[in-house]
Amino acid sequence: MGVMAEEINYNPFDPTFLVDPYPHYAPLLTGPPRCATIVGFPAVLVARYADVVTVVRDHARFSSVMPQYAIVAGADPFGAPTMPFSDPPVHSRLRTLVARDFSPRRIAALATRIREITCRLLDENAYGSNMNRGIFESRRGMRPIQARPAWLENYCLRFNLAIGPGERGVANLESQAGART
Repeated sequence: MGVMAEEINYNPFDPTFLVDPYPHYAPLLTGPPRCATIVGFPAVLVARYADVVTVVRDHARFSSVMPQYAIVAGADPFGAPTMPFSDPPVHSRLRTLVARDFSPRRIAALATRIREITCRLLDENAYGSNMNRGIFESRRGMRPIQARPAWLENYCLRFNLAIGPGERGVANLESQAGART
């Protein structure tokens, strides 16, 4: 990896990015890794394969451990090392502990239960961006005419509708052949 290029404007929450992200990838793929500020935190965006391999293998220069400034004193949400935010040998030890439970065979055995939980949570929470029926009804002034569990064939749930500042994407159904929501 060579010298870092200038900072670029990269905002994955920008409405133009959500509509068509591919033009935003071009600067990442044509030059060296880029500096950016994402959600208020400085970051280095690495997109080219060789650069990604370098970052993943070089734990001395590119650590996964969260920097101290990113964690407010006493606010560590995990309270212990986690795989996404640790380097070897801690990461390797944690991965060894859970590897058996995340094998393809074990996940296949859990698939039915995972679907049941997912469907229940979607049924309970599919009322828009606030994911809370009471808030959705009072703020949006909308009430379901009828509510019943069912599958919707050839449609998928997306969170991509334009919304007001400070709000998350609103649930939207989009036609997609073979999908089941």
